[in-house]
Amino acid sequence: MPGVLIIEAMAQAGAVSLLSLEQFRGKTAYFGGIDKAKFRKKVTPGDTLMLEIELLKVKSSAGVGKGVARVDGKKVAEAELTFMIG
Repeated sequence: MPGVLIIEAMAQAGAVSLLSLEQFRGKTAYFGGIDKAKFRKKVTPGDTLMLEIELLKVKSSAGVGKGVARVDGKKVAEAELTFMIG
């Protein structure tokens, strides 16, 4: 699985967790940027990719989350994701 798709999956999972918060229901999350991205191992067909998203900073119109992707409990990628709320 290409790294860009792992980042996209983390961004989408982060948007779901963000938009599930009461103050953001009915809003739209926009992907703003990537920082501190690291890719540690390949993800190949047959692997099960598990995503963990932690919202670090959330303000009224923007925020930052940290995403970690794991396969078999081992970290394969991580990044800080910036988002905007519309």
